[in-house]
Amino acid sequence: MKDLKKINAIFNDCYKLYKSFCSLQLTDDEIMQAIVETEKIRKKYNCEIANDILIAVMNEIDRIATATRKNM
Repeated sequence: MKDLKKINAIFNDCYKLYKSFCSLQLTDDEIMQAIVETEKIRKKYNCEIANDILIAVMNEIDRIATATRKNM
């Protein structure tokens, strides 16, 4: 059960990261802030699943930001 709580916490933190940055155009400062927040989560959990989810979240944020910039 303890592992499920940890996994849930990882997903929740990664979702909060995604939610914070997915709707921004991502200025250089916002990109740096996303990197800082990602690193905090990575260090907090220090496990493979957290790393994998964080990579997916950052890739999706980048994809959204790139698409937004192209549509401007």
